Amino acid sequence: EYLRWEAERPGKHEFVAGEVFAMGSATRRHVTVSLNLAAALDDALADTPYRAYMAGMKVEAAKDAAYFYPDVLVTCDPDRKAVELSRRGEDGLWVLLDIAADTPLEMASIGATAAWERLFRNVD
Repeated sequence: EYLRWEAERPGKHEFVAGEVFAMGSATRRHVTVSLNLAAALDDALADTPYRAYMAGMKVEAAKDAAYFYPDVLVTCDPDRKAVELSRRGEDGLWVLLDIAADTPLEMASIGATAAWERLFRNVD
């Protein structure tokens, strides 16, 4: 019931002990700490079956019938390897691009490039 209810609402809500709690927006400081933790965990978990994730992933705590959006989480459930990039075209419309394996991911708007392999480090 909660999952259906939340899908119809804007924003995120956590469900704990039969109660729904609206989530507020995060501060820059909070997000920076979360990013630092996720990066540290990512480094620490290199070459293990575990993966660190951050922000926006709903987690079900089955034992307590609760749902959370943790700032950072660790799992050993790898996802499909794929890279999709949204880029604004010359006409001003957004275009979704599939980035081929072994092709560098160029993010021209911020002057950065990432190796495709780096994105999937430690992903089986």
